[in-house]
Amino acid sequence: MKNKILHIGESIYGGGAESVLRNTLIILKENETVFQNKLIVNSGKNEDGLIDFFFHSKQLNPLSKIFSFNNYKKLKRCLKEYKPNIIHIHHLGNLTPSIFLAVLKYKKHNKVKVLHSVHTFEYVCSHQAGYDYNKGIKCTDCASELYKYKIFKRKCSRGGKLHFIGKGITSLFFSYFTSRNVVDHWTTPSIFLRDKMLLQPGMNPEGITVLRNPVLSLKKNKSKKVFFNTVQEFKFVYFGRFSEEKNIECIIKSFKIASENIANFKLILIGQGLLEKKLKELVDSESLQDRVEFINFLPKKELEGVLSTCHVSVLASKCYETASMVIIESIQNDLIPIACNHGGMKEMLDICKLGFFFKDNDYKELSNKMIDSFLNYHVHIKKIEKNKDNILEEFTKYNYRNKLVEIYSKI
Repeated sequence: MKNKILHIGESIYGGGAESVLRNTLIILKENETVFQNKLIVNSGKNEDGLIDFFFHSKQLNPLSKIFSFNNYKKLKRCLKEYKPNIIHIHHLGNLTPSIFLAVLKYKKHNKVKVLHSVHTFEYVCSHQAGYDYNKGIKCTDCASELYKYKIFKRKCSRGGKLHFIGKGITSLFFSYFTSRNVVDHWTTPSIFLRDKMLLQPGMNPEGITVLRNPVLSLKKNKSKKVFFNTVQEFKFVYFGRFSEEKNIECIIKSFKIASENIANFKLILIGQGLLEKKLKELVDSESLQDRVEFINFLPKKELEGVLSTCHVSVLASKCYETASMVIIESIQNDLIPIACNHGGMKEMLDICKLGFFFKDNDYKELSNKMIDSFLNYHVHIKKIEKNKDNILEEFTKYNYRNKLVEIYSKI
């Protein structure tokens, strides 16, 4: 008889944790001889037939953003109908801790094991960011506390009063339910995030497994990128959200310094977000309109087409990235990565043993790394050619599936 797994997440559309959930379902559904997989998400199109149940949570009531009784009832009904013996919780986003209450009640009356794949800092930080937006600094001060009260005094989330109060109360609910042994095992995409989680009281090192995020379509062929000459443009690229924590301003200002010395530099910014208007105004004020290009989010194939014309990727996040897949995708697309020397970014660069580090928010150092990547491009692209296959091997769907099935069997 097959083991029945229910996967719970907010969405399968988007980047980051949503993309990992989507890839997980695609990988597991390729072979369901041992495990049968069903998925419940909030809402969205079901073009690929991966979704089986919906929450359809609109959260019109502000209190439902803290604790959604609708989601609790929907999940309770879904569990009763499907009767899984493994529950795999993914990134919950705004589904609220009511999910844990439904799982806890189901667990009391059924033989079931619960796995939680953690992609953000919900066990480390009350607003899940690992960043104090009030002070503008990275912060994991609450990691060693089960109940995280500091947010009510520090007001450290990105929004106003209602936001930090809501996040604080939501965090307390989350801590209460997760402390009731609702989760049997956790996975994290990095050693960095695992070690931060282990600071929390009661966390057992044997209860957390590092499971690298998978990349579905790995291009393991040798690089066919045409080496530039002194006439062609040398392109730097950022691809992701245009949000405050991504620190794209640092990339633009560093590019300004670097481009004063090299005439054929160009910067491509791919994405969308709340800071788009502000970033365009910064580009105008720095007189970089002819050298910086903005492109909206692109489908995967179109994105890869643009990346194939670029040479170097840049990631300058202010906050800790739990596991920056941008670095792996850069290697996959024959881009030399430049990233900050902290958190998941540093760990990914250490794994690859390629690319450049720079000190957080240091415009001058980043501009120097940009110039260095240009002057020594041939050396670094040859390193990528030589080591690409071995680096990407750790992130194949086969590795991911085998390790995940092993975890399912172990718990």
